[in-house]
Amino acid sequence: MPWSELGRVLIVSPHPLFREGIVRLLGDQAEVVGVVASLAEARSAIRKHRPQAIIVDHENVELEEADLAPLLWPELESVRIIYVTLAGNEMIIHDRQRVVAATEKDLLDALKGASYKRQSPKESLREAHPRPAQRAPEIPERGGIMRKLTVPLLITVVLSVPVALWFWRTDLTPELAAREGQPIDFLLRLEFAIAGVIFVLCMVFFFYSLVVFRRAPGDLEDGPPVHGSTPLEVAWTVIPAIIVIGLASYAAGILWDIMPTTGYKDELVVDVTGFQWGWRFEYPDLGITSSELVLPVNRPVLFRLYSVDVIHSFWIPELRIKMDNIPGIENHLRLTPTKVGEYKVRCAELCGTAHAYMLAPVKVVEQSAFEEWVKSQTAAAPAPPTGAAGVDAQAAERGRALAQQFGCLGCHSTDGTKLVGPTWKGLFGSTRTFQDGSTRVADEEYIRESILNPSAYVVEGFPDVMPKNFKDQLSEDQIRDLVEFIKTLQ
Repeated sequence: MPWSELGRVLIVSPHPLFREGIVRLLGDQAEVVGVVASLAEARSAIRKHRPQAIIVDHENVELEEADLAPLLWPELESVRIIYVTLAGNEMIIHDRQRVVAATEKDLLDALKGASYKRQSPKESLREAHPRPAQRAPEIPERGGIMRKLTVPLLITVVLSVPVALWFWRTDLTPELAAREGQPIDFLLRLEFAIAGVIFVLCMVFFFYSLVVFRRAPGDLEDGPPVHGSTPLEVAWTVIPAIIVIGLASYAAGILWDIMPTTGYKDELVVDVTGFQWGWRFEYPDLGITSSELVLPVNRPVLFRLYSVDVIHSFWIPELRIKMDNIPGIENHLRLTPTKVGEYKVRCAELCGTAHAYMLAPVKVVEQSAFEEWVKSQTAAAPAPPTGAAGVDAQAAERGRALAQQFGCLGCHSTDGTKLVGPTWKGLFGSTRTFQDGSTRVADEEYIRESILNPSAYVVEGFPDVMPKNFKDQLSEDQIRDLVEFIKTLQ
């Protein structure tokens, strides 16, 4: 048999005995164009000699895992790869046909592309569902790739425009009520628009691939092995990195602009103290302490933030910026309210059992209304009503100031409204029912014990969230003043 019938053969094996044995077996029946020991040498030999068949040492783990087939696609339209293992007396053809107890004739037949009498059940199934002969996969030229990308790219552009516009024009945040929040909202809209475009791009290519590259009816063949594309991997790494770095740089510039280190003219100073679980607001220049935050519209405010126990985070969503209250550290935050309205201070740092209830009212008012509020807070307060016998009016007034200072009125109302804790209205002298079913009359001793050890008397229907550290913050005289104040609320 002349060698031209078997064609040009490349032998790949790191073992000299294997290579020599195959060469002797082929003899002059085939043209052995190369005998190589590694994949690197195989690539070079394939490009140089263009073999029609490649015999591979199947016992070589490196060659078995790498699979030579992808290396051939850009080089040859058709090539037969034959994996041969000598130890098990078995021969495997690249198209997954297998011959057990192979002979020299089987190998020669494989080189000729002859049919096999011995077939696995899988091969029998293929014969029942024949497929047209297919050429080996080819790497399309640049023009062909662009033609295939035209449809999904066009769909992406068409869908991305309305998605990006929807994110750009839709308010996904609470109403804006501070000057510093304008560039923040712009950045958020930009980020959502970019994320929307990326989502559309991914989904379009995903569903396009499902439809266009789906398996044809009756196709039972294995799909061609797909290996990575370095340009594509570089693209989807570098482009997102550029986007993230660009957004981060822009955000850093915004933060630099809206967080000045020097004060404004006519700046209002407010000291904000967070504690478990309430807020205290002090106006040092005005001599006011309050459990609610009142701010004049269009006037810069410097918040000096403190904490007496754990880390809290001062946040008014409508004013956008938030800042941590850290024990032992004074943080600064500057904001300029621009919209009259009522809002809420929230704690944005998980700080304990009643974190969710750590709220305080915020009122942004006109300058004239703010001045009226200041006058009402600094004017001499009238003596509280004597709703119970033996009330010390001066002590009750001091108790009212303490209740505001320590944020007590953020959890306990004085008008009967149900808040986080029981109302103080009508508390003194009433009978209280506790979670364990027991009852007790709310006398002076009961109120004092409830302040110092609140877990001992948890009123039915309310959580045990009152701070346990008032015994370290209040003196006996201050506790007595608070009791006197509560006695007046009948």
